[in-house]
Amino acid sequence: MNVSDCAPLVDTMPPRRYGRRLVSYLSFALLVPLFLGLAMILAASAPHEPEPLLRLKAEDIPLLQSLRERQAQWEEREKQLANREKQLANREADLLLVQQQIEEKLSTLALLRKEMGDLLQEKANFEEKRFEHLVKVYEVMKPEEISSLFERLNEDTAARLLYQMKEKKAGQILASISPQVAAKLSERLAAQRQAETQHAPAKEKR
Repeated sequence: MNVSDCAPLVDTMPPRRYGRRLVSYLSFALLVPLFLGLAMILAASAPHEPEPLLRLKAEDIPLLQSLRERQAQWEEREKQLANREKQLANREADLLLVQQQIEEKLSTLALLRKEMGDLLQEKANFEEKRFEHLVKVYEVMKPEEISSLFERLNEDTAARLLYQMKEKKAGQILASISPQVAAKLSERLAAQRQAETQHAPAKEKR
């Protein structure tokens, strides 16, 4: 058989059948990549569980338990410290209040002490003036008139009166009273005058 006799089968294939096969091949070549891309998109958008950030091992469990216990201890300790701090703050406030009350009482006491000192000074001045007046009254009296009065006075008052009188008048009174009383008053009077002479230089030095 000659080559010329073997014409291509394609030429002998009907045109309609050849077009159908070409369309099938092209459709398959286009749809396969499209389906594959769609499958990849669906797989990527499907929900999946995130991987854990930390994978624990069996030997890590005791360590975690110890850390939790330590954290609980620290939290309890912080609570105790907070309560203690609150108690100390309340105690400090109470102490400040007590201190304020004490200062107020001390101020009141100082004021009362000053008032008492002023009253005592006024009393002393009054007694001094009254005593000076009594001395003047006794000085104008006759010795025999006041001898009985001096014998009834206590030694301190009698000696003080004689000490503030003029020496002449005091001598007359001592001569008019009993010798026993006069001797005692004379001793007291001498002691007072001696004490005055001893303190006089010290006052001048000041």
